[in-house]
Amino acid sequence: MPAGFFVAVTAVLYVTHAVLVKYASGKIDPFSGIFCWSLGALLAGCAALAWGRGSAFAGAISGAGFLWVPAFLMAAAGLCIGIGSLAYAAAFNKGVDFSFATPVVNISVVTGGLVFGYFLFSENLSLERVAGIMLGAASIILLSRS
Repeated sequence: MPAGFFVAVTAVLYVTHAVLVKYASGKIDPFSGIFCWSLGALLAGCAALAWGRGSAFAGAISGAGFLWVPAFLMAAAGLCIGIGSLAYAAAFNKGVDFSFATPVVNISVVTGGLVFGYFLFSENLSLERVAGIMLGAASIILLSRS
């Protein structure tokens, strides 16, 4: 399958994640919620390992074999997502509007992706991408005023 398919699936699932966290906030203790979230992620990971050999996921889960440094980096990434999800749920528990929090988080991820892509991975930072960062910053300012 083309790479764009996986990007689209990721986007749909991340939006679904945001909606589900909003629905659950205030109805479950944040730590119980993150436990359930982590359990779901573990089940998805186990399913990918079981199904992934010989599929499009094979390169993502095997690569050159199991290496401890990439495994540690992925575990650290999972820790960041877990703590981020706790903070996300806490924001909703404090009454932050979904229509504010979700765009701000996503725009921040886009901006961070562009900046870190440039500095860490030597990716192109074109004028159009800089304009996108500026529009993202402007949208956060506008969202915070309403």
